Amino acid sequence: MLTQTFYIKMENKESIEQALDKMNINIIKKQKVSPLQSVSIFTSGIVLLIVNSMMNFDSQSIFPPMLILLSFALTLWGLLSFIFRKKIYVNNMDNQKLVAKEALFDVKEREKLVRIMATQNYPELKNLIISNHDGLKLRYFATKDASLCFSQVIAYVPYEFVRITDVQTHAGDDAQNLIKSLKL
Repeated sequence: MLTQTFYIKMENKESIEQALDKMNINIIKKQKVSPLQSVSIFTSGIVLLIVNSMMNFDSQSIFPPMLILLSFALTLWGLLSFIFRKKIYVNNMDNQKLVAKEALFDVKEREKLVRIMATQNYPELKNLIISNHDGLKLRYFATKDASLCFSQVIAYVPYEFVRITDVQTHAGDDAQNLIKSLKL
């Protein structure tokens, strides 16, 4: 019974994306990727279909079916990429994009990782055992110059990922120390 309430309590922690969505728009702004690429892919598919109908090909040629197939593929790709555009987060202070990254650690290092993140003793991250699988990960969003960073420890509990810590905000030297320590 105790473990069930413990996991329910951990599942109620918000993700980094949820925390960024709730932030003041003067600090972090949520944007969608420009639709220019998807519209140009869609348009090229339509143009190929029109070109195919205008050209006179030999009836035994393979080009008309290939052009029709290519035009439908490009049209569908352009339409889907327009509908499902990726969200990006931008730091309004210096207009830098926040990039999502993950550092994978051995599952046995969970308590050490939580302690390191709580005490902000980031040089100790280099002493943790690195892993190839994502049983325990430190997920973080950071700007290119490491002036702002958001981090969270996530663990795999059978059949799902559970957020272990709350979202932590790192700015200035604190963010740069964290990013420098994660470049293992």
